[in-house]
Amino acid sequence: MSVRLGFAVAAHVEPDVLLVDEVLSIGDESFQRRCAEKIDEFRRDGRTIVFVSHGLSQVEQLCQDVAWIDKGDPRMIGPAAEVISAYQGESHQAERVEGEQGSRWGSGEAQIVKVSLIDAAGNDGSLLTTHEPATINVDLTAHTPLQDTVVVVRIDSLPLLEGVYDLTVGVMDSTEVHPYDFWERRIRFEVRQFESYDTGLVSIPAEWTISDASCVVQSGS
Repeated sequence: MSVRLGFAVAAHVEPDVLLVDEVLSIGDESFQRRCAEKIDEFRRDGRTIVFVSHGLSQVEQLCQDVAWIDKGDPRMIGPAAEVISAYQGESHQAERVEGEQGSRWGSGEAQIVKVSLIDAAGNDGSLLTTHEPATINVDLTAHTPLQDTVVVVRIDSLPLLEGVYDLTVGVMDSTEVHPYDFWERRIRFEVRQFESYDTGLVSIPAEWTISDASCVVQSGS
């Protein structure tokens, strides 16, 4: 409660420099959302914000530049995405799992048992098609006060274009700091595209128009 009161007071006196230390890790969702909105308002006003947190997703969302501090000493300073990627790569101390594409780490309080891809026809495999439905099934076993569950992600229209992709699956606590089981590049799958001539990684629905004094041409994506 004292931290919430402190942030409310600091936010309403409109300081030139705002120091925020783990304030988004407390309170309910409504309080956290209001804090994030206030921080974003400060950014738009051009004020300086120092945001201290272990919540990597919040750091990446709210900060442009990040300083990685290790036992009081600066390890790296730079763009948020680059520093966070370097931090994750070193701090997890990942171990390679025999027969799998990537690496796996975590406390083991919840474990990924199986990950499967389902195509539009309901087949379980590693070949999907651009613009067709796809489903990702994740079977979990929990050893914490979590019920055993199956995570299902349904994609109505797969936006990925033709190529080979790796799927990373992770189970973490609500702070997104403590990984129960994080499996990097758990599955490698292939995407084929038909009746589509787009190039790149993803298909973005759009409509374009070319016009001049003599003609107008319209086309879909």
